Amino acid sequence: MLSPCKYHALQGVFIVDTCKRIEVATRLRRAIVLNDLLLVKRIVRNNPKSLQNPDFDDKSNTSLHLAAKNGFVEIAVCVTGLHSET
Repeated sequence: MLSPCKYHALQGVFIVDTCKRIEVATRLRRAIVLNDLLLVKRIVRNNPKSLQNPDFDDKSNTSLHLAAKNGFVEIAVCVTGLHSET
């Protein structure tokens, strides 16, 4: 039997290592690419410094660049508004 801290089975098909944490910047980028405005807001609210997150693997683009490049206007407006609050 697998340790509950180390692994979690989802519908008996996938096994996910729940002890590994995804970096905040990566989670934020994923939320932007998924066009998930609520998740973007939640991530930034819990991690205000996450907006200053240039991705050096992607020409140093920030969350705002990513939202704009994908045409996600609501997220771009949200990110600029949240950035001014931090």
